[in-house]
Amino acid sequence: MNTNHCRRDRIHPGDLVDIVLKKDQPTGKLTRGIVGRLLTNKGYHPRGIKVMLTDGQVGRVQHICGLASLEQEPGTMSPRGRSRGLDKANPAAVELDDLV
Repeated sequence: MNTNHCRRDRIHPGDLVDIVLKKDQPTGKLTRGIVGRLLTNKGYHPRGIKVMLTDGQVGRVQHICGLASLEQEPGTMSPRGRSRGLDKANPAAVELDDLV
């Protein structure tokens, strides 16, 4: 089971995520959006890191879908300041998370 959504260091502003809003906790309905701010201060939360999306909605991350700007040119800089393109000189150097 992938618990990246429970680890604060895996979620960053600009990431595309699925969250559960407080009102949707009984049904588990997911809302997709772009992370604006991280609200959980602890490094780990078993029910998911609480975030505020860029549209103001607040909920706990259930899935990290990727970067919101996946349409950008390969090899260009992401909002986190690192290249998301494959390293042509050393394709083995690409982290698994970069491919997901």
